[in-house]
Amino acid sequence: MATYRRRQVWLRSRHAVVALVVFGSLAYTIAATLGNASGRLATVSTPQAAAPDCEASASACGGPVTRPELAPAPPPPKPRSVSSASTDNVGEAGIANIDVAIGFVDGTVIPPGGTFSFDDVARSWDYKEDERYLWGLATAVRGPIWMRGGGVCWVSTAIWRAALEAGLPTGLREAHYGLVTSLGPGLDATNTLVVENDSELPVKIRVWRDDDAVFAALFADGSLGRKGRIEGPIALGRGVYTAYQHVTWDDGREHVSEFSSRYYW
Repeated sequence: MATYRRRQVWLRSRHAVVALVVFGSLAYTIAATLGNASGRLATVSTPQAAAPDCEASASACGGPVTRPELAPAPPPPKPRSVSSASTDNVGEAGIANIDVAIGFVDGTVIPPGGTFSFDDVARSWDYKEDERYLWGLATAVRGPIWMRGGGVCWVSTAIWRAALEAGLPTGLREAHYGLVTSLGPGLDATNTLVVENDSELPVKIRVWRDDDAVFAALFADGSLGRKGRIEGPIALGRGVYTAYQHVTWDDGREHVSEFSSRYYW
């Protein structure tokens, strides 16, 4: 009796499995038939992998990425003139004062028809100097003296020489009372210096220093319409020297300016 019951259970389980298989096959057949009736096959949708970003990674595409070339940066403007003044034998106070003056003067723009006063911009008026200047050596008729701001004349000298080479007029310039060896005779300028801009363009003054010299350069967005040339200095005896500025305009005009210097010691 027990054997008969176990056989009945086994047959019922088998019939259930067969029924499931038959039902699954029938469902698939119906789905395929409906898909064919609508003109397309029933498919299973699977997520697609994203396309590789060739711009972000060259290796993802199997080779280097070709990028558009950037236009080259325009070259920096050329200065109208560059000049320098040697800082040989300048003491620590003098170097410190040079740096203070550069901080005041560098980047100054002389407008068309305007003037540049070194004293006004560098704040180096005699006996009214800016308190940031240290006490240093300066020159007087009877010899060296101590004065606040001693050393700024290396900056004014470099600027004056650059102005001469650019062909700009000098409104006022004073030489030292005594010969400053590292500046040389005839082409030095004290803090009392005025440069004029008689061109139609603004002129920018740039000044900097390295271990050996102070440099000055004048920039303008175009031609100033002339070229300058320095002749001399020429020694005339008894501490007197003469230097000349030759200016040739683009239209052929020429002009010569004479600058005299006398050194008492």
